[in-house]
Amino acid sequence: MKEYYNNFMVINYKKVLFVFLPFLLSKFFLNAQIGKSDQSSIYYNWFDSSVNFENTSLFNGVFFNDRYLTINEKHRFFEVPDFLRGSIDYDGQEYFDLSMKYDVHGDEVLVKLKRGYGEITLQLIKSNVHSFTIDNHRFININKKDDNNTSSIHGFHESLLETSIFILLKKHKKNVKRRERNKVVYYEFLSKNEYVLYYNDSYHYVNNKSDFIKVFPKFKKDIDSYYNASRALKRSNKDLFNQTLLRRIFTLLSKEDN
Repeated sequence: MKEYYNNFMVINYKKVLFVFLPFLLSKFFLNAQIGKSDQSSIYYNWFDSSVNFENTSLFNGVFFNDRYLTINEKHRFFEVPDFLRGSIDYDGQEYFDLSMKYDVHGDEVLVKLKRGYGEITLQLIKSNVHSFTIDNHRFININKKDDNNTSSIHGFHESLLETSIFILLKKHKKNVKRRERNKVVYYEFLSKNEYVLYYNDSYHYVNNKSDFIKVFPKFKKDIDSYYNASRALKRSNKDLFNQTLLRRIFTLLSKEDN
């Protein structure tokens, strides 16, 4: 595998940018009427396609081979087993409009890239992935040990709610189970997600009412009241349940600051 890495030459983006600068400037002025956010995306899409992904750090990854046979919807990936459109901040560069998968079981990001007349699927180097967005879901890469080093919060977490006071994150997890039917071995992946709150420069698990009360003890009555009144929402949509609770807590905390 080391020999595989050595066969690729990663070209410095600044040097390539210098060569293509006249073309980039003309493209910039042609898109002057487009919104800044959309314009940035189109600008980098054009640049990436002009220099070819093989000349970027996206090719600094390993070939992906799925060794698990699945026969139903209980797969290892985020949402669906198909490639989805997304973007990524990888090795200090942003890439847009990619074909991507998030392997929830392995906690890895996969991209499908053109190579010659064909396509390959690469598993990116995890430590180089700062954040990514897939099918409009944003994930950030976290690696944080607690003060006692008894547990850690690490890997890719979906950002569900971001405020000036705290951030609600969701850790998607899928555990694998071996099955056998008619002498055929296959695998099923079962979801077991967790919620994490970044607050006061620390990460806190918030998977139940006791967890929320531990983080916000002065709002115990409000949390109890919300849990009692929102049982149906908790069963049907845990993400929205937690988002709504934390928006209420955010309002209470904001009032204290005024």
